[in-house]
Amino acid sequence: MSNALSWANAIRADGVLHSSTGEGRIAFIHPDDIAEVVVAVLARKHTRNRSLVITGREALSYRDMVEAIGDAIGKPVRYESMSDREALAGALLWADRPYAAALVDIWRAVREGRLATVGKGVEQQLGRAPRSFGDWIKENLGAFGGRARRS
Repeated sequence: MSNALSWANAIRADGVLHSSTGEGRIAFIHPDDIAEVVVAVLARKHTRNRSLVITGREALSYRDMVEAIGDAIGKPVRYESMSDREALAGALLWADRPYAAALVDIWRAVREGRLATVGKGVEQQLGRAPRSFGDWIKENLGAFGGRARRS
């Protein structure tokens, strides 16, 4: 979910996020869930050396996420799709070519539905559902122009 912080400047300035993810979905995970799962795995030796799929609570499109941010900050926020070529050109403004190309590959995977998996790893390790994207937004409102608060 912290990757969405990279959208903050565009959302504050223009109220628009441009991306090549289309209507594809991804199950972003809350960073605190990652940390708690790591601690749980390290504390329980029987979970080591096993694959564990940890994801957020639900797979959302970038459109879903920016609209939720807009609702939370009380400002309309739009998602506008762009081509991979446009996304690469934009990423090259701040990243080297290998990193920019890797990002475009990830965005393509989102668009193609290859990252929409919702795993049960957080619930299996922590005995509760993962935090929602809405929870994360509440904690990070300040980055998007709203008033931040911890839940």
